[in-house]
Amino acid sequence: MTEVRKKITLPYLFKKVADCEPITWLTCYDYPTAYLQDQAGIEMILVGDSLGMTMLGFDSTLPVKMDDMIRHAQAVRRGATTAFVVGDMPYMTYQTSVEDAIRNAGRFMAEAGCDAIKLEGGAAMADRIKGIVNAGIPAIGHLGLTPQSVSALGGFRLQGKSASLAKKILDDAIALRDAGAFCILLELVPDRLCKLITETVKDCIIMSLGSGPDAHGQLLIYHDMFGLYPKFKPKMAKVYGNAGEVILNGLKTYHDEVIGGIFPTQENYFGMPDEEYGELEKMLVKEEKTCNCGGKCSCTDDDHCGCECQKEEKKCKCGGKCSCTEDDNCGCECWKEEKKCKCGGKCSCTEDDNCGCECWKEEKKCKCGGKCSCTEDDNCGCECWKEEKKDK
Repeated sequence: MTEVRKKITLPYLFKKVADCEPITWLTCYDYPTAYLQDQAGIEMILVGDSLGMTMLGFDSTLPVKMDDMIRHAQAVRRGATTAFVVGDMPYMTYQTSVEDAIRNAGRFMAEAGCDAIKLEGGAAMADRIKGIVNAGIPAIGHLGLTPQSVSALGGFRLQGKSASLAKKILDDAIALRDAGAFCILLELVPDRLCKLITETVKDCIIMSLGSGPDAHGQLLIYHDMFGLYPKFKPKMAKVYGNAGEVILNGLKTYHDEVIGGIFPTQENYFGMPDEEYGELEKMLVKEEKTCNCGGKCSCTDDDHCGCECQKEEKKCKCGGKCSCTEDDNCGCECWKEEKKCKCGGKCSCTEDDNCGCECWKEEKKCKCGGKCSCTEDDNCGCECWKEEKKDK
């Protein structure tokens, strides 16, 4: 049975130092990687602002914002439940003032559940370290190659090669320790300087990133370890496996299998019972009869679309008085009603009125009761006088 690892704490880390047991530290930016690192027994995890380059594709760490760091730190914390998680303070989130430093450090603790924070800079940042520690937040310093100051340092290069520069780094380490930093990261400084600081700066954990073996532990950038950063491979990194190549080959194989019809096979998807699919088809047939015309139907009997709303279109919408005719072909049939006489028993319409009324045809029939006394000049609408002329 695998032993459940307890949560890594500051007393645990200092005990490892006292027992001369090296501490392992890796960068991490996401949940699945954090889970694997936790399972592997890595004691410390740094959610570094290097995510700007490794995860977000920037050329430096400078564009990284506090919200970026919080979001990634939250993911790492969910994946690594026992490791000691450190949040890296991004550019201009602490340099501006002690108050800003405390506020943003507090965000790492409150919003992301980090165990400590890290910031770059020497004696000039000692008051920030002191303020953060006085606020109850464990703090780590960072000396040597500090990526946020890479322009001022002349690029990504070894720091502290000369005696004077080495002395300044040593003095900065002492100043950070005295301000309350429990740990200092030395990045890309000569190995002998790293050893000197480890031996000189007591009561402080010294971690090495490309600075030699004589420290209390080692830090590596995860993406450098596994060939996952395509732009360059730092000299200080050791590749423990070319995961980038494995992933690339896998992606190419997937592409080829989809194009070639090899993927997916039956084991890669799920079926549906025949009876359920048959029921689905019946449901779809019923839905076809439902009108989808959106309130105004343009369908006709000849469309055979399954929509029956064209029957509704035939109902008159003229509001009581229809002005439609048979020739309008509007779907309205009330013009048939208009042809019925509305003259109230006695029609005064003529054929020329074109009023839609056809009772004038009735008016032409003789109403003289068998013997007509009308003449052509009466213009009464009766035409039986024509018959009278024949009799005479």
